[in-house]
Amino acid sequence: MLYPLSYGGDGGSILGPPGCLRKRLRGNSARMSTSDKAWIKVDKVSGQAKEKWGKATRNRRLQVEGRADQMNADVRSFGEKVKDRFRRPNAPRR
Repeated sequence: MLYPLSYGGDGGSILGPPGCLRKRLRGNSARMSTSDKAWIKVDKVSGQAKEKWGKATRNRRLQVEGRADQMNADVRSFGEKVKDRFRRPNAPRR
């Protein structure tokens, strides 16, 4: 199946199949970067849009897929925060 805007093949593409918007490059820092936060936010917002579009069109599969995308973004965000906390034990809490 072809996905819109999925040209891939060079290994560095940020586009690809749904749920895999960006490939992590080797050598990323241990801390959650601004770029990671932004991509997690993009995934969350796109999940919300997908869920609302599913409600508008009465497409149950799209609603569930949107909720799953949102939960995936939440889990990734939580995991990154936990990882940051263990890597920087003396960092101030936000």
